[in-house]
Amino acid sequence: MFDIGGVLLPERTALGRMRWAARLDVEADQFNELVWGAINTVGLPYEIDDVASVLRADTGLDAPDVALLLADFNEHWVLEDRLEEFLGRLRPRYRTGILTNAPAGVRFATTHRLALDRLVNAVVISGEEGVEKPDERIYRLMTDRLGVDAEQCVFIDDRLDNVEGARAVGMSALEFVSVGDTLAWLRRELQMIETQYAAAGGVVIEGDEVLVLRRPERDEIRLPKGHIEANESPADTAVREVGEESGYVDAVVTADLGIQVSEFDAFPDAGPGWHVTRDEHYYRMRLRTGRRRAQSAGDEKFTPVWLPVEEARAALTFPIERRWLERALTV
Repeated sequence: MFDIGGVLLPERTALGRMRWAARLDVEADQFNELVWGAINTVGLPYEIDDVASVLRADTGLDAPDVALLLADFNEHWVLEDRLEEFLGRLRPRYRTGILTNAPAGVRFATTHRLALDRLVNAVVISGEEGVEKPDERIYRLMTDRLGVDAEQCVFIDDRLDNVEGARAVGMSALEFVSVGDTLAWLRRELQMIETQYAAAGGVVIEGDEVLVLRRPERDEIRLPKGHIEANESPADTAVREVGEESGYVDAVVTADLGIQVSEFDAFPDAGPGWHVTRDEHYYRMRLRTGRRRAQSAGDEKFTPVWLPVEEARAALTFPIERRWLERALTV
């Protein structure tokens, strides 16, 4: 269970709100009250079209401008990358939730801006419940929504009184100080195994298309890569992995893209979770003939797909692999 403000959401200047306050010639507080007023007028479930309709009537702006205003209103709400990725990997093995002291209208942003419903099982907002942290009732409400006991919960908040409130009902809780400390604490609490290894892979580009691998059972799109075996150079590994995972056996290296360190967390259905630190060495590659053979045993889970560069940029699941693609395109 996570708090939002100061934990999942780093502090950022609300530049979008400032721009619209200036355009409408009102003070920043007046602009905020205008938009929150429209949100609260509509009420649950805060349908965006209904909020836009109220704002059009209140401001005289046309529909495209109101749509832009609503997009800008919460543009500073951006989830912290590493915590978002960690949180996204926890399900379905763990039940996850957001517990925040905030006005009821905040659900408009958590739904339409942050899409938190895709990340967690429950979002509990104090303004909707009439009780707030550190009152023990809101922690009990959260455990009821998740269907778990307090002793099964870990909780992160940036306020010590809220952390102590969670501990008082039996939760394991941490006061947020930094992302690194928080992730390290969570991995210890979840008894995750630490492992480190080296891997190599290839960004195969032909014309304006990129070779990617689709893995349907994990809903992933990724680049070919794998462990560097004993007595094998990183370049040899990259060529071998492209051949095994995609079936394209005549790939050749055209540029060395260097090394990046990748860290990720994995939560299988059974057994311990893992925290993996991986030294990745990537190469830009091309095909000599496009000849294919059957994929190696165990690699049939990957379906090779050629995507236009822009589609590949958007489709790759992991940020570090998007960075590898960008690097490959510059050489």
